[in-house]
This record gives sequence, C-alpha cells and structure tokens, in this order.
Amino acid sequence: MEFDLTGLSEYEISEIRRLLAKSPNDPPQLEDIWRMMDEVWDSLGCDNRNPNWDKIEEFYKHPVWILNGFFIEQHPLSMHHRNAVAAWIAQNNISSILDYGGGFGTSARLIAERDQGIEIDIYEPYPSKVAVLKAEAYPNIDSVSSLGKKYDCAISMDVFEHAPDPLKLFAEVIETVNIGGF
Repeated sequence: MEFDLTGLSEYEISEIRRLLAKSPNDPPQLEDIWRMMDEVWDSLGCDNRNPNWDKIEEFYKHPVWILNGFFIEQHPLSMHHRNAVAAWIAQNNISSILDYGGGFGTSARLIAERDQGIEIDIYEPYPSKVAVLKAEAYPNIDSVSSLGKKYDCAISMDVFEHAPDPLKLFAEVIETVNIGGF
C-alpha cells in the first residue's frame, strides 16, 4: 500500500508502520484493517459494555484511522461508493452538504472536485492533521465543530455503526437537512 506520509508525526508514522508490519497480507485487505482497529481498541482497554469515553476518544484519535483513510482511498469498492455519491450530488442541484463524521475527508474532496460551487462542511470530532491538510486544497470545504446550520444534503459514510445510539444520532443528522433536502 502506497501513501504520502507528509504531515504525519513520527508517532503516527511509527504506529502505521507497526500495524502494517503485522498484516498477513500486503497490501492489507479490508478484514486486515478491521483487525488492526480491533487490536488498537483492545490495546487501549476500550470496552463497549462499560464505556470509558476518555479511552474511546483516544481510540478515535489513534493513527489506525489515518491508515483506514489511506486504505479507503486505494480500495476499489470504497471508492466506487464514494464516487457514486459524489456523482449523484453533482447531478442534483445541491448547494450545501454536511459530511457527518467525514473522517479522512475523502467523500468531501470527491464532491468538491466535481463541483467547486457546492459548500461542504465536514463535522468530524477527531480530525487528523493529514485530513485537515488534504481538505485545505479545496476552498469550498470547511470543518465545523457543531451542528447548528441547515444543509440541502447530509451524507455519512461508515459512521453510524460507531455510535452508542445510532437512531438518535441519525435523527440529529436529519435535523440538519432543509425540508425537501436529502
């Protein structure tokens, strides 16, 4: 797996290399990335039955999520899904989007590349520096730290399965969408 390590700290680079060295496949497969996430979860002492939110926050700030972002951008099926969403948005006269839990910013960047007139806000509680750097190249992408605005469309890829109450979170995201929006 090839990726640009520019902007990563020595710790992030060493953790990514450590995780990749343990992968049984080169390049890693989706299941390998999931195993790496599980390993980090366990190593931090996270427990979904008795959540310690400080440990869970540490998990979502871990470099395994940067590795996941690099992986997504080289995984054909993941990119196919994100490109399909970006194409649909570009065809449907949408002027503002919330990318909830935008992670590495891949979806937002794909949309921004198709239409620089679309205003895209990424809400990501644990943004990596490399994701922020990648988004800076797009003037129509901003990061937001709260949900107080209305949008024509809200997207969320690979997020709700991480929420303790996904239906409640889904309702909150829906509240950000203008009536008649998507």
